[in-house]
Amino acid sequence: MATALAGRRVGDEVLFYADKKFVARARILGHFRNRALAKAIWGVDENGRTWEHMMAQGDVDEFGVPAEPLLERLGIPVPLRSLTLVGADRRYRFLDMVNPSETARTARPEPSPDVEAGTLPRKEDVLRALSALKTHIKDRRPSRHKPITLLWAIGRLAAEQERERNRLVEWQTFREEVGPLLRDFGHPDSRVTPEYPFWHLRSSGLWDVEGIDAQGTAPTPSRLTAAGASAGFSKDAARVLRRSWRAPRPSG
Repeated sequence: MATALAGRRVGDEVLFYADKKFVARARILGHFRNRALAKAIWGVDENGRTWEHMMAQGDVDEFGVPAEPLLERLGIPVPLRSLTLVGADRRYRFLDMVNPSETARTARPEPSPDVEAGTLPRKEDVLRALSALKTHIKDRRPSRHKPITLLWAIGRLAAEQERERNRLVEWQTFREEVGPLLRDFGHPDSRVTPEYPFWHLRSSGLWDVEGIDAQGTAPTPSRLTAAGASAGFSKDAARVLRRSWRAPRPSG
């Protein structure tokens, strides 16, 4: 439990599982360790241990959704027997499978084979991915590299809404534009490493990297240059963002 909670952040989503179903979900508001409180609530087991690593949660939504289809696609053994962590890139691929309103009406269809991992077709999904964005932590402070890069990318989309080619940016341009932003607005003691968000934003489910093999270790700046790599919002995320700020045209 302690190991699992160590990687959780405020804003992450939690699914509750019982009797082979997901019965509720909630948002993490905070997590803490309090042995005295845990003993008062749950007591201790036969070895004197208690569940002292705790989470405060809000936005609780109760429902009943069969868990097996989602667990199978995530490669998690059924039935679920312990606290299990799932990264955003895998979680968002099957986000709609835990949709109580849809499940109440009908079973979800099989995912189309041409749907890419990380596809986020709805505004709510994009906002959820942004709120759950994971950043590197150093000296108990989150890195600003990913948030700054996303703000920059949103600005590019907004500047030229109708140009699909504006979605992806070549590495050289990315480095020239994002590097100074990281230097000016990142933490004073952080290194200016634009290659970090260029590559690692893929885990957000919002971001594509093209022109270079996405498998293996993160590429160096020289390798990104040699490959002519480009990166930016995924097609679906860019479409949702463009649609969200497109003003309605006057009628008549």
